[in-house]
Amino acid sequence: MVNILKKIKTKTYKNNDLINNIDLNPKGSNMLKLSQLINATYNVEVDYYIPLTIEVSGIPSYAEKNYFRLVKENSLLEIGIDIESHQLMNIILVQISSASLVDQIVVKEIADKQGCPVFQSDISFTNGLHDINQSFDVFLSREILKIRLIDVEETSYLTNGRVKLGFSQDGILVSILLLDLTDKEYADFKR
Repeated sequence: MVNILKKIKTKTYKNNDLINNIDLNPKGSNMLKLSQLINATYNVEVDYYIPLTIEVSGIPSYAEKNYFRLVKENSLLEIGIDIESHQLMNIILVQISSASLVDQIVVKEIADKQGCPVFQSDISFTNGLHDINQSFDVFLSREILKIRLIDVEETSYLTNGRVKLGFSQDGILVSILLLDLTDKEYADFKR
C-alpha cells in the first residue's frame, strides 16, 4: 500500500503547477453524476501525511483509473474512477488549506441507500485527469468529517460502512462524510 500512495503522490504533485482540462464553471455542470449502484465495501485510512484515503475493496490497487480532481491553491481532492466501468475506486483528500472546526455536523434524515456509486461517463479526461479549478469546504466535528464539494443541498445519501456520499436532487455528488471518527483520526485531522 505504501508503494501505491507514493505512486499517487508522484502523479499528483508531479504537475502541480499544470492543471489539465480546467472547468471554470463547476456548479454541477461538470461534476460527477450518479448512474447506478453496485455492491462493494470501502477501506478507510486516516493519517497525518495524506489526511484521508477511502478505497473500494476488492479492486487491485494497480487497476487503471481516471482522476476527477478539485484543485485550488493549497487544496486537492482526488476521486479515482475506473476507466471502463466508471465505478468509484477511491477518494483521496490529498491536501487542504484549512478545515472548519464545528461543534456538530448534522446528518440529514433523507433517502439513504447502501452501495458504491458508478458515475455517468459524460466527463472527459485528459491524460487520466479532469481538473476543476475550485475549492471545497472541509468541516470537522468530534465525530464526523464532512467534505462539501459544491454548495448544493443533499437530497440523498449513498452509505457504505461509515462513509456517506451526499447527492443532489439530480444525482450530482455534492459531499463526502466520514462518520464515527476515532480519537486518533480526530487528532490527525486537527493537525
